[in-house]
Formats: sequence, structure tokens, C-alpha cells
Amino acid sequence: MGFGTYGGGYKFANVANGKMHMKVGDEKKEFDYFDGQLVGIQIIEDTYEEKPLQKVELTLANGEKEKVKLKFTLEAWYSVGFFARIAKIDLTKQFRLGVFQSEKNEKVSFCYMKQGEKKIEADKTIPRPVKKTLGKKVVDDWTDFDTFVDKMIEKLTKQLNPAGVLTVQDDTVPPPTDSDLPF
Repeated sequence: MGFGTYGGGYKFANVANGKMHMKVGDEKKEFDYFDGQLVGIQIIEDTYEEKPLQKVELTLANGEKEKVKLKFTLEAWYSVGFFARIAKIDLTKQFRLGVFQSEKNEKVSFCYMKQGEKKIEADKTIPRPVKKTLGKKVVDDWTDFDTFVDKMIEKLTKQLNPAGVLTVQDDTVPPPTDSDLPF
């Protein structure tokens, strides 16, 4: 047996307060964007302040073989921006996935995307949360958006491949042949 690592060599990042946050060693770092390809997407269960919370987890990779798991809250404005743009991205090519902070609320993050020099505009027709009165409270109802996201993730997963994971092509290493196998 040999050495091994948990996490498959991934770096882990979260979107919060207008930045992508990542811990590198003992140091916390902030980033504005990631350039790479989407290679996987799923909804995961997470917690925030001991309360269950659904998050979107993206698996991203770039040509330099950097692999990142990026998480953001499903029912948040960053998620709305992400899903309003991702259908316009050519998933076979790299793109920039960015984040910026709201001018009105420092805790709110917004998403932007670019592919090459082209800024990806948001699809204004996707469902957005609506205000509903629940008793004496006014709350955001994310039901239609959540349904849209489920369908979009299913579509994206099929585009990536049936298993939901796409490997980034490495042209520097030739694919193995039968003569390379040890048996």
C-alpha cells in the first residue's frame, strides 16, 4: 500500500460576501473569479449555523490541472445569476466564473460569466423568487426557481456525460494502449 489523500486533489472554495473564499494551508485567500471548465454539478446538503441548507457544488478544472469544488447557496442571488447564464456557455471550452459584491448589502454576492472576450448576459426569463405573505411575514418563495434548477442540473449533467463528471483532456500524456497494461 502507498500514500493517499482525501478529496481527490481538489481545492475547496465557497462563495460569500462578494468573493470566492479558499483556505490554502493555514492562510485564507479570496478570489474574484475562476477560469476553467465545468466538469460536474450537484446539489448537496450542508449546514449554516447548525441549520440544514442546500448548496450547489460545482466541480471545475482548468488546463493546468487545478481542480476546484466551489459551493454556493442554492437559494441566493449568486445562484440565480449562475443558472441564468450557464445555458449560454459552451461547456467544451473554458470560461470565467466570477463573483462580485452587492453595492447595497455586503453579504449578497452576484455572478458573472465570460467566455473568451464575450460577456454572458443573463436569461431574464428564468424563474426568480417571489414575495409571498405567510401569516404576518413576507417571505421569498423559491419553489419555481428550485424546480428550474433541478431540470437545469439534469440537463447539464447529461451534457457533461451520463455520470455527471467530465475529465479534462490532457494532450501531453498519450492515452494508454493494450501494450501499456501490466497483465
